[in-house]
Amino acid sequence: MNEPLILTIDAGNTRTKWAMFNEANMTKAHGTVLNNEVGLSQAWLDCPWHLCKKAVISNVAGAEIGANLQTILHHHKLDSHWVKSTATACGLINGYQQPETLGTDRWVAMIAAWHLTQAPCVVVNAGTALTVDAITPQDSTTAGQAKFIGGMILPGLQMMQTHLAQNTAQIGLKNGALQDFPQNTGDAVYTGAIRAMIGAVTDMISRLSEYQSSAGHHNKATRCVVTGGDAYVLTEALRAQSSLACEVIVVENLVLQGLLLIERNAA
Repeated sequence: MNEPLILTIDAGNTRTKWAMFNEANMTKAHGTVLNNEVGLSQAWLDCPWHLCKKAVISNVAGAEIGANLQTILHHHKLDSHWVKSTATACGLINGYQQPETLGTDRWVAMIAAWHLTQAPCVVVNAGTALTVDAITPQDSTTAGQAKFIGGMILPGLQMMQTHLAQNTAQIGLKNGALQDFPQNTGDAVYTGAIRAMIGAVTDMISRLSEYQSSAGHHNKATRCVVTGGDAYVLTEALRAQSSLACEVIVVENLVLQGLLLIERNAA
């Protein structure tokens, strides 16, 4: 690898993901590790990050993980750009009341989703938490721009099940499957969690479609972009909804792609 590479790092609530991209934006190497394993182990020291010219990082995992990553980046002699949520970036306007308080993982994922779809879009990250965010194109006078108009956060699939098991006397944590009419506790808990996630996503899709209609954008079909560890499970359940009039797309490592876009736009 003699070409200049960009390292992108997504330190999430549970896992840290990374990928190295070449000048053609193709992935040359990638990896995932649990956050409690982020540190100066031999595996981290042996990562080929020294081949990169810069690192771009989104960190929602906290200060300790951030410090560990900074030590590793220093070991590899890498300059770093720690992304913050801003009022605007890469053609996307941040509609949060205090833009800087928006989680960088949400912000960066929306930037990537907008550049992918160029359409009204619900951006879903199905991880430890479930985030469901809405973006809409601006009017014709601001072509190529969109606005994040709001979103929600709720527990993810595993968190819903675990929290219920830990705070009820008789339910416990049992394996389950999605059923039309669950007839055992494991299936009841799992199906309830999936249905709650579906409800949050479909509600946001409906609200965004209504928003688009009220704005006179009748010809712009809404898309739904899903990423995260439970993306395929959630997407399969969403696609089974006969009333869902929306294309659902799974995009792996959406945050890493957004980080690359931010770096390319800044260059």
